[in-house]
Amino acid sequence: MIPFDESLRIVRKSAQSLRGTPEKIDVRKALHRVTSAPILAQRSNPAQRLSAMDGIAVDVNRFTNLPIELRADEWQRVNTGEPVSEKFNAVIKIEDVKWKENNAVIEKSPEFLQNIRRIGEDFVSNSLLFSAGHRLEPQDLTLLLAAGWESVDVYRKPVVTFIPTGSELMLDVPPEGSAKVVESNSAMISGMVQQWGGILELAQPVADDEQAIIKSIKIALASSDLVVVSAGTSMGTRDLTAKVLSSLGKIYFHGVELNPARPTMFGEIGHVPVVGLPGYPAAAFIASFYFLRPLICALSGVADNIQQEVLISAEEISARDSDYVYRVNMFDVDGRVYMRKISRGAGSVHSLSSMDGLMHVPPRTPIHKRDAVRVDVLRHRELNTIAIRGVTDRIAQRLFDLFHKEVPGTRILFWESSSEDALENIIERNAHLAVISTSARDIFPSFAERLQETMFRYRIFTRTVSLVLRSGTFVARVTDLPDGLRIAVPDRNLILWNEFLESEGLPSSRFQTISVRNEEDSLVASLQAGHWDLIFADIRFLTAEQKTIGKVREHIDLVVPESFAGAPVFKKLISLLLSTAYGEWIQAHPGCEIQSRKLLTEMRDV
Repeated sequence: MIPFDESLRIVRKSAQSLRGTPEKIDVRKALHRVTSAPILAQRSNPAQRLSAMDGIAVDVNRFTNLPIELRADEWQRVNTGEPVSEKFNAVIKIEDVKWKENNAVIEKSPEFLQNIRRIGEDFVSNSLLFSAGHRLEPQDLTLLLAAGWESVDVYRKPVVTFIPTGSELMLDVPPEGSAKVVESNSAMISGMVQQWGGILELAQPVADDEQAIIKSIKIALASSDLVVVSAGTSMGTRDLTAKVLSSLGKIYFHGVELNPARPTMFGEIGHVPVVGLPGYPAAAFIASFYFLRPLICALSGVADNIQQEVLISAEEISARDSDYVYRVNMFDVDGRVYMRKISRGAGSVHSLSSMDGLMHVPPRTPIHKRDAVRVDVLRHRELNTIAIRGVTDRIAQRLFDLFHKEVPGTRILFWESSSEDALENIIERNAHLAVISTSARDIFPSFAERLQETMFRYRIFTRTVSLVLRSGTFVARVTDLPDGLRIAVPDRNLILWNEFLESEGLPSSRFQTISVRNEEDSLVASLQAGHWDLIFADIRFLTAEQKTIGKVREHIDLVVPESFAGAPVFKKLISLLLSTAYGEWIQAHPGCEIQSRKLLTEMRDV
C-alpha cells in the first residue's frame, strides 16, 4: 500500500516513456484523431481570386463619372465562389445594378477589390495549420481538405485489452435469480478508453484460476498496447491478479491509500503496462480516471487535461485518514455553483450515472460549508438542476419521478436530511426547496421568523405510523405491553416515537428503543423473522396479517421560496403535486390521505 501521490508519480513516469505510433488515414475518417506531425497548407485558400457575391465584375478605373453605363465587354457576370478575371478588380452586387438593354448602369462607384476574395485571403501555401498533438474537430477536416490534404498523419489508436476475472461473471445478462452476474464494468471502461483516444478489446471472462488468467494475459500481450485486468486485486483467497502479474512481469504498486480505489494495481510485462482495477464499479471508474487515463493519452496523443473548477461546498465533510475521491453533484442557486457529495458505496452504479464530477480530498482535510473546493468536472448540468433537501419518502419520490417524465431537460437532485437541516439550507440559499415533516410539533413557525422572503408551504400528504405486532399476536392497548420489549424505530421516526410515548403517557425507559437506518418495508419483514419484538413503522408497508396498536400522524410538506415559485419548472412541480392523478395514487396507499393537500396559509410576508 503506497500513498496516492506516490502512485500518481509512478504512473506518470511510466506514461512519459510511452510513445504513440504514427499512421496515415483518410481525412474524412480522422475526426477526433490526434496529429502526429505538424501540418502545413499544400495550397493557398482561395487558390485564385473569387467572387464573394452574386453580381458583375468591373474595373474601378472606369468610374470617373456617375452614373455610368458599361457596355457588355466592360463587365463580367459572376456568381458567388466563381473566379474573377484579372481584367476586373471589383464585384458589384446584382441588386445594385440597373439595366439598359445589355448595358449595366451603375450609380455608385465600387471600392478597389470590393466583394473579391483575394488569393491566400484565408491562408497561404506552406502556412502552419496544426501543430503535432492537435485533436481534430469536425471543422478541422474541412480546413485540411481545403488546404489540399486527402490523408493526414495521426497517432494510431492504442489497443487496450480488458480481461474480466471472476467465476461468477458472464457477458450476457443472466436470467433473474441466477448465480451468475453480468460483467458490466467493461462497457464503462470501453467508453472511457474511447474518450481518451483508444480502442478496447474485451476478452472473455476468466474464472478464478491462476493458469487460466496467465493464459488470457499472454494472449492479450500479443496484440495490445496496454492490458487491464478487472477484479482479483484485493487480498481474498480468490484474488489472484497480483500473483499472476508478479510471475509474468513486475509490480510497481499493489494497493493505494485512496478510497474507494484502494485495491488498484500497476505493473509491467515486458514493455506493456498492466493495470489491475477493483471490481466495484465506482472504484473501477476512479482508478481508471487517475491511473489508466495518463497511459492511454500518452499513446493516443490526446491531451491529458482535466477540467477543474472551483465550486462552493454546500455541506460539512469530515476529514479522513487517507486520500478520498468523492462523486459529486453540482447545482446553481442565485448564480453560485455549489457542490454536494453523493453518499453511495463503491458498488453503486447509479451514483456514477448521476454524478457531475469528482472531488479529491487529501488526508486529514475537513471541508466546511461554504468552503471553496476544487472539482474535476465531467459534465455541466448545474443550470438545469433543482436541489431539494429534506425527509425522504417514496410518495415524494414519486412526485419527482413524474416531474422528470414531464420535464426531461431538468433534473431534481434530492439529499436526505432532517427537516431542520432542510429549512436551514433554504435560509442559507444552499438549496432551492425543502421537504419537511411535521406532526404535533411543527418546526416551521420558528424558522419562519428567520426567513428573508415569503415561503410557500404545500402539503403533499399525511401518513400514519403505528406500533406493529408480529402476525398471530394481539394486544388491546399500548399500556398493556410488558416492560423491556425491543422496539425497532427507523431514524426518521424517532421524533414521532417520542411524541407517541408522550401521548400514551409512557416513559421512554419502559422499552428498549433501537434506532435503525433500515427502510420501513425492510423492518416489517425483519419483524416476522424475530429480530425485534415490535417496530414503530408506517402502516402502508404492513402485511395483511400484521396488527397495529396506537397511531400518530405525520404531515409531509414541500417548502418553496417565493423567488423560485414563479419559474416555469417550479410551477410545473406544484401542478403535478396538486394533480388529481397524483392524489389518487397517494390514496391507494394504506394510511395515507390527501384531504389537507393544498397550499397552506402558513407563509411569511416580508
